[in-house]
Amino acid sequence: MQQDCSRTRVREIFCRDSFARMIVLVLLFPVLQAKYWIPSELVVDFYEPSSVCKNLTFIRHAEGLHNIAERQSPLGSNVLRKEHSGDQFVDAILSPLGEQQSKALQSRLVQKHFDLIVVSPLRRTLQTASIAFEKHRVAFLAEESCREILDSFPCNQRHSISSSRADFPHVDFNGIEHDADPWFHSIQETRETIKERAKWFLNWLMTRQESSIAVVSHSEFLFGMFKLFPQAYGEYSNLHTKPLNAEDRHFQLCRRPESPTVSGASPKQEL
Repeated sequence: MQQDCSRTRVREIFCRDSFARMIVLVLLFPVLQAKYWIPSELVVDFYEPSSVCKNLTFIRHAEGLHNIAERQSPLGSNVLRKEHSGDQFVDAILSPLGEQQSKALQSRLVQKHFDLIVVSPLRRTLQTASIAFEKHRVAFLAEESCREILDSFPCNQRHSISSSRADFPHVDFNGIEHDADPWFHSIQETRETIKERAKWFLNWLMTRQESSIAVVSHSEFLFGMFKLFPQAYGEYSNLHTKPLNAEDRHFQLCRRPESPTVSGASPKQEL
């Protein structure tokens, strides 16, 4: 159906940006329907039976040893830099409290159905996912594109895939190309550029065959991704906040099969 994009500024934005259209109509439709005019053809576009919908749960890893250090140090997060802590926090692992948080997460999610668990290949996310979904009979897939922001903090540098594969044999690492971590030394991201990776990751999720997916990731990556959504949605009065350790946020995203993908860059394309 050809849409008329010329009549109003609102209609022009909706027609030009398919991702904005998807987010607004799927996530904010009940609110907008009550308060604002929505072009009827756009409602049809996103609520017809041919739409592809995913139930997505996004989880930040539980507390890591590096989180304790930055909270207790007068330097704040700067204590994690190599000049202050050396390699002490490389690919930081969970704290004892983090393990308890992961078990509490397990209790919250044990009754929910998941077709797939997607997890960042860093140790703290692998540990969180392994504990939280221990009672689920579900596949675990490591995915590089949802790892933490690539910066100069050693806690965000991962160990080799061969060592992680040995420690987490239930996780499928076959989609990760490099055993060592070339991204950490070759790419520097900002809060703005990480949004491009988040767009790419969302597209990747929407093209998968599974309908209910949990993603275990990191604060800066999830923060950047949530910035792509409207600020207020459903139970989230301010979605544009960093998730807490072991916090889970739930969404349903829909897109028609023929809808164009959201433009975005994955670091995979730069190596």
